Amino acid sequence: MITSFYNEALTNLEYGLNTLERENNNVVERSELAIKMCLKSIDELKLYFGRQKIYSQEEEVDFFKEIKPLFVAKLVYYIKLYNIEASLVVESPKIKKNIYALELKKVKSFLNQNKVFYKYYKTNCTHLDHKYFVRGNQDIKLQLQSNTFEFDSKFSTSNDFLVAKIKASEKLQIYLENKITPAKLGQNNMSTPSSNNEYIKWTGSKVALIELIYALHTAKVINKGETGIKGIANLVSDVFNVDLGDYYRTYAEIRMRKTGRTKFLDKLKAQLIIKMEASDEEY
Repeated sequence: MITSFYNEALTNLEYGLNTLERENNNVVERSELAIKMCLKSIDELKLYFGRQKIYSQEEEVDFFKEIKPLFVAKLVYYIKLYNIEASLVVESPKIKKNIYALELKKVKSFLNQNKVFYKYYKTNCTHLDHKYFVRGNQDIKLQLQSNTFEFDSKFSTSNDFLVAKIKASEKLQIYLENKITPAKLGQNNMSTPSSNNEYIKWTGSKVALIELIYALHTAKVINKGETGIKGIANLVSDVFNVDLGDYYRTYAEIRMRKTGRTKFLDKLKAQLIIKMEASDEEY
């Protein structure tokens, strides 16, 4: 299966959504625009997928388990976000907090109701992939969604939408928890001088730091991958007291490198290996 189209489509969608997050502070307006953006991207994904030939069951599983849910999860998340925030426009802070708590309870209830599949997916099991993520192979003896048979049979499996809902729910859970109890990071000034009255500052290049930020985001090592580029960039910017500028544009320039796309990461690896080898020689 050709993945370059999917990677580029996802990168473009994330870039557009991140731009919205950065430029529009109205969460309702932002969510509405994001929904339209996601729908357009999914339509393009479906059109492209329909023109391709699936050469193996493994490739089909990969698409419906790993690729399509990434797009649909974003749509589900922004629909949920829009519905929640649109109902809170004129409410008091106390009522908002109570409603956030109620919505968080619903999210946790959803994940609990689907705990069997949730465990299967989160522990990277594969033995039932041929039932969950291959078109036409749904098994009524397994846990199915009530709307399993309502989707386009050529572009859906029994559980790809459930994966998307799980991903969206995890992200929504973080959003709601931060609304109910703001993260300590947001309450503290991370650029406060340390006890020796010195700032912790990044002394490398901004390009190198942005390369590292995108690597952390891609590796999903912060908040299980649910924190976006903007969140990680803000954290790093605060910790190292550095203005990253237009990091989206910088990332685009990094992608355009003809050689050495990961120059800084390669340098980190090389220098760490040298240090390890030097340490080995000391013993």
